[in-house]
Amino acid sequence: MKKKARTVRGYVVLNGKPSGGTISTMFTLMEDKTTVKAAGDPFLLNATEFKPPRSAVDKNYRSVSYDKDMKGWITPFVMAVSNTRVVRRSHALLREKYGDDFHYNEYVFMRSFIVAVVTTFFMFVFLIFASVGFLRNKVLKRFVPAPGTGPSAEERAKSFFKYHIIATIENADGTSSKVRGLVKGGDPGYTETSKMVAEAAICLATQRRDLAQGGVLTPASAMGSTLIDRLQDAGISFTLEQ
Repeated sequence: MKKKARTVRGYVVLNGKPSGGTISTMFTLMEDKTTVKAAGDPFLLNATEFKPPRSAVDKNYRSVSYDKDMKGWITPFVMAVSNTRVVRRSHALLREKYGDDFHYNEYVFMRSFIVAVVTTFFMFVFLIFASVGFLRNKVLKRFVPAPGTGPSAEERAKSFFKYHIIATIENADGTSSKVRGLVKGGDPGYTETSKMVAEAAICLATQRRDLAQGGVLTPASAMGSTLIDRLQDAGISFTLEQ
């Protein structure tokens, strides 16, 4: 029996500043009430014929809690609303690899409870302001970077990201175990994003492989481990720990 990952959790540690363009994109999305409403569906990108029973793990995470595996505090990750839908779409397209009983979510990891609570509070205040047109246009836009602006080269050089992954694995004898992984690199907003875009483009243009069947494909279903190999060659680290 091939081992399957039943539950995968991602814990993000970030040190960097967002660009004005990223924030502007978020504001544009918040203006569309249909998009905001649709974002509440954890299986938004899945085909209607495969929307597995919802698990507590699949829900949008909105609180602060202690995580025993990471031995620290987890808070909501603003990008999880997008990222988790993509992973669940990969699951729908690659069910023979993921297995039917697969669940995924992402969080921000912090050591300090106080920092976690304060960060979560300000994130929700930001989202409330961003969702109300008057507050977004007359108040919030005065305090955030404008489109076309962002952190300096010196600031980007000091930035980094770490993405801890903990997967609960179903063993052949019916027991379960946990596998840990780590993805890490430099500035996530500019340096590493540009690597990801460029390497994905080269990967799609040059590789020869059978693509998964489905309308909108994901990195996992369209490029698989080939993209991981290219990203590692570009300086983004992927490590696995038992």
